[in-house]
Formats: sequence, structure tokens, C-alpha cells
Amino acid sequence: MRILNAFNLAQDAYNVTQAMRSRNIDADLLITSRESSVFSIPLWEEGTVDEKLFGDPLSPNPQILKNFRMPEWVKVVDVKLRHPVFNSLELLPKLYSIFKKYDIVFAHFPGSMFAMLCNCNYVPYDEGMIRYFPFSENPLPPHKKKRLYITISYSLLKKSYEKADIILFTNPDTIHIFEKANLKTQFVPFAIPCDRYRPGPKRGLFKDYELVFFMPSRQHWVEKGNDRVIKAYKKFLLHNPNSLLIMVSWGTDVLASKGLIKELGIPSRNIRLVEPMSKNNLVRMYNEADVILDQFTLGCWGTTTPEAMACEKPVIMYYDEATIRRCFGSLPPVLNAHKPEEIWSKMEMCQDSNLRYKCGEQGREWVKRTHDPSLVVDIHLKVAEKVLEKKM
Repeated sequence: MRILNAFNLAQDAYNVTQAMRSRNIDADLLITSRESSVFSIPLWEEGTVDEKLFGDPLSPNPQILKNFRMPEWVKVVDVKLRHPVFNSLELLPKLYSIFKKYDIVFAHFPGSMFAMLCNCNYVPYDEGMIRYFPFSENPLPPHKKKRLYITISYSLLKKSYEKADIILFTNPDTIHIFEKANLKTQFVPFAIPCDRYRPGPKRGLFKDYELVFFMPSRQHWVEKGNDRVIKAYKKFLLHNPNSLLIMVSWGTDVLASKGLIKELGIPSRNIRLVEPMSKNNLVRMYNEADVILDQFTLGCWGTTTPEAMACEKPVIMYYDEATIRRCFGSLPPVLNAHKPEEIWSKMEMCQDSNLRYKCGEQGREWVKRTHDPSLVVDIHLKVAEKVLEKKM
């Protein structure tokens, strides 16, 4: 069986393909020469490249792929045009010639649209993008301005989900959207390689602080709840002036977060906004911090929470217990918090170093059981076999 993992949203396809190859499965990863985000470029996941060479994180320098060697199983389809409409028109015939070389395509966003149009065997792989598609009455807006191209492409993506035999999905909160749309699905956790995400020594970057919080989630209040964290930290700071909150300076609400920080009067000594960092540097920052904060609105996690847990860090975030238990079969040793007052309470608890150690140690073991890349590969193989059997 030849498998293609097409496109690489949030690097999950890279980790899955790597795990497949480690088991001698004939699998490749496909990306384009003009990725729309650094978070889709494999070098961002495992390379040791200076982040500045990538340029704008949301419009990365295309030369980066030409200057560095990647694994031979990473296939790059050349795209000359950056405009999304012409980009798609240019891509389609090239993808048709590529897709037909494989028995099945696991189509990460936006791959299922192309796979459907190419009439190949495909399985949509959804990392939460269904929240944006017109399956529900109020899908999350992907852009502040409505664009015709977005409307058309998201409608095509919706159709590709409806035509699929089965859909893999990673975000438990979306299960209700899938069920309401009567789509057949299989839950699959994010693949977290614990040999790469692991505890490491502190380098003393923040040795002048007693407690360091790190929130690597992008600034998007609707999805991440960054504003809730800022409000909670303001209260925590009243009795803990020698603490630090580190956030990342990217996303649609960066200016809003800066405005809230100013409005609440949080001193610059106690809060820092840093630039997006490659995964190698992100692991170092996980280990440098004492506590990780993730997201507080949707009720589930992406990759941040299990990555941090694999590094034996306590995590504060919000998850819906019933939904998580349904998908994973157990609950993680995560400090569950939703509203600012609850986040503040968990921050207070994290002053206890014994609690931090216990959460960290248990968290890594939980991730090993539930996010193991080999487990993820097994799910892929079972789904592929079912789809191909149906086509015979």
C-alpha cells in the first residue's frame, strides 16, 4: 500500500509520515513550494534553522525550501503563483498526476478538496477546520473580511467531507459538528513523538523570577481565550510580583492583547510577547517555563498541551470532561480552568512545586499512552484498509 499524507497543517502530517516510515510503510508527505504558513514547513518542526530566515510566519520565504535538504520522503510540488485562486488552478493538474501514484491519500487541509476533484481514494484529515466550514449555522470566520474565494473553497471542502467514506478528526470538540452533519468519522489523536518532546534542563533565562508561565497559543481570543489569561494573571500578580507571563506575538488579536495589558496596568517586567519559534526552540521554552497555559474556550487541545505534558510540564487549560473521556477513554492530569477566576485559582495552585512535579510526571505518561505516533499510524492503516476494501 502506497500512502500519501497531503499537506501539513500544524506539522501533524510530518510526524505521522515519519512514524509510518519508521515502520517501513511506503508513505510520503506532500507540501507545496509556497506554503502559507511556517507551521506547515517541515524545517519548522525539526530543523535547526534561524526563525528569521523564514521571514513573515504567515507568508514565509519560498527560498527556504531550496536552501535546505529535507528527507527524501518529503515531496514538494512547485507552485509559481501566490494568489490563492491562481494557486489552486495551478495546483490541480499537478496534484492529479501525483495523487494517482498512491493507493490512498490522507488529505490534510485543504487537500480533501483537491482529492475529491481528482477522483482518487482519499480520507479527509480534520485538525479542527470543520469549525470554519458551513456545516453549522455559525461557523467560525477564518478571515475578518468575507472573500469569494474562501466561500467557494470552503463549500468545496464541505462537499469533499460529505463525499468521503470516513473522516479522521483530531479535535474532540468538533465531534458534535460531525454528528449533526451525519458524517462518518474516526477520532485520531495528534502524534506526539516523546523522544523529541521531552524534559530538559533549564538554561537560567528567567532565573530572576520565582514562577514563569508560558502561553504559546496564538492571539485569537475567540478560540484561545488569551484575554482570560491576561485578566487572571493581573489578579495573580497582585500577590506574586516576582512572576512572569510569556505570550507569543502573533495572531489576529495581538493588538487587542497589548491594549488589554496596558489597560490593566501590567508592568512590562512581568509580561513579555515573544516571536513565534521553531519547535526545537519551543521545546527549550517549555522546559524553561514552570507552567504552560494553552486554550480556554473550545474545550479541547491541539498540539500545545500534549507537547508540554511530554516535557513534564503542568498545563492549565479548559477541556470538556465528557467529550475528552469519550474520545480518549480517560482524563488527562491537566489543571482544568475555563473562566479568568478559575485560571487564577490554578495559577495559585501552581506555586506548589510538588504539585507541578506530580502533574508533569503523570502528564508525560498519559501522553505516551494516548498520543503515541505508532498508535496514530495503526488508526491510519485500519481506516485505509476499510476504504480500499470498499472500493474493490
